[in-house]
Amino acid sequence: MNGIVKEEKTAADLIEHLNRNEEEFPANAFRMQFTSNHDENSWNGTEFERLGDGVEAFRCPNLSYS
Repeated sequence: MNGIVKEEKTAADLIEHLNRNEEEFPANAFRMQFTSNHDENSWNGTEFERLGDGVEAFRCPNLSYS
């Protein structure tokens, strides 16, 4: 997500990442993606600083992806 906002990656890269997750982990595994956590906020800035106007767009897939 950070890479997409920085224009270093594309939505296709995110889809590839999610598909790879499906292949690498068991079907019943919890696949966790996040926009914010304490360490990320401390080291790289808050989700608002890192994702800017994209914060809301990235929040939805993280809540719905399983």
